[in-house]
Amino acid sequence: MMIELEDDLGPIFDAPAIMPNTEIRETCGKCSGDGLWKGYGDCYGNRMCGRCKGKGYQVFRFTKQQRDERRAKAAARAERKLQNSLEAFAAEQPVVWQWMNEQAEKFEFAASLLEALKRYGRLTEKQLVSATKCAVGWQERKAKWAADRAISNAKAQDVSIVAIETAFGNARESGVKWPKLRLDTFTFSPAGESSKNPGAVYVKEGEQYLGKVLQGKFFKVRECSTEQEERVLAAANDPKSAAIAYGKKFGSCSVCNRELSNAESIELGIGPVCAGKFGW
Repeated sequence: MMIELEDDLGPIFDAPAIMPNTEIRETCGKCSGDGLWKGYGDCYGNRMCGRCKGKGYQVFRFTKQQRDERRAKAAARAERKLQNSLEAFAAEQPVVWQWMNEQAEKFEFAASLLEALKRYGRLTEKQLVSATKCAVGWQERKAKWAADRAISNAKAQDVSIVAIETAFGNARESGVKWPKLRLDTFTFSPAGESSKNPGAVYVKEGEQYLGKVLQGKFFKVRECSTEQEERVLAAANDPKSAAIAYGKKFGSCSVCNRELSNAESIELGIGPVCAGKFGW
């Protein structure tokens, strides 16, 4: 005869109908059956095992296999219950749920709240208030950034980048794996084929990223000033002239950045070998 116990999440376990006086004896795993405490110190071997109370065995109503099955089912039930709680929270608090998941890797507070939610299936009232405040602010900032990007894209300046694209293409055909141009105070370098912006030309000034040239337009970032933008456009329109101006101003090749040492290079404003690789 089997007894099936159920609750709102389904069956808990199927257990044999064991009589109240039925006992399943198993050797105590703590003391290996001798009833003595296995520990350290002066009393080693002279104290009673705390698990079996010195009897050397333990009494159970179910076999070890049945107990293991019950534990496994209990763990599965707990996992299902937690998953249901997370789904309910995501449905009730979509903004907070999205904020926690997207910001967990960047923001320690979001990570801690997400961990607590996944552990307990809920947030405390104070945690929810704080999370909601952060999530709403984050959403407002995202909306503002999207609006700023739309305005920036609409105002993006048309730039003739055919010369730059041709130069980088010539450099690649000449065997230059990572071509780079130093024009004015900027560094122009093509995006990798596996990057998020294949075909784009990235623009930096020192370590500051200013934007990218893509499909005939310069898309600047917010940190790029109007003065920087104007100089980027001037350099991008005529990279050969900008490369020569760079060499004559700084005394180094705009391609390899080496010092221009011989008379021909100094006169040209660029190393002849580098110029040839870029098709100039």
